[in-house]
Amino acid sequence: WYFTSFNQSISEMGLKPKSHILGLGINRGDEWKLLERILGRGHFSSLYLTGIDWDAGAISDLKKSFENHPNLQPNQHDLNQISKMELEQQDALISIDTLQSSSINGKELLVYLRKNVLRPHAPILLGFPNCRYLDGEIQFGARMKNYSEPELSLLVKDLFFYRRYLQQQGYKVVI
Repeated sequence: WYFTSFNQSISEMGLKPKSHILGLGINRGDEWKLLERILGRGHFSSLYLTGIDWDAGAISDLKKSFENHPNLQPNQHDLNQISKMELEQQDALISIDTLQSSSINGKELLVYLRKNVLRPHAPILLGFPNCRYLDGEIQFGARMKNYSEPELSLLVKDLFFYRRYLQQQGYKVVI
């Protein structure tokens, strides 16, 4: 299912050869592996990939996974300090399971990127986990204190913020 949804989303993004793609919280680059399967090796190899993750081990794994990619720019960096990076203008953004991280203000980050890093109306693909951090522990199903069952209102609240914000900026939003 994940691959099908990702495949459909990538198709709708209309990525052209030589596009500059920004990956947030890129880790080992699993989404880029899927991107390569969807677009094909030739098209994928033409892309300029900028990946940012705070974990040095993840960036090391990313470099190994894509060592033959001619246009890879991996960055170990704190996303809270992204304004200190000198990023080129990007043609698209892919961020899977990053904007809801407990140490990041995802809303401020997306607003900053849209205004300062992304080209006007650059396609944005956001993935949100069905989980939250509660007292430093990941809780799947978005469980909250004093609730015995999963409670998804925080996830829904975030989705509606991103949807409303992007629609106000002229984006077509699909959830």
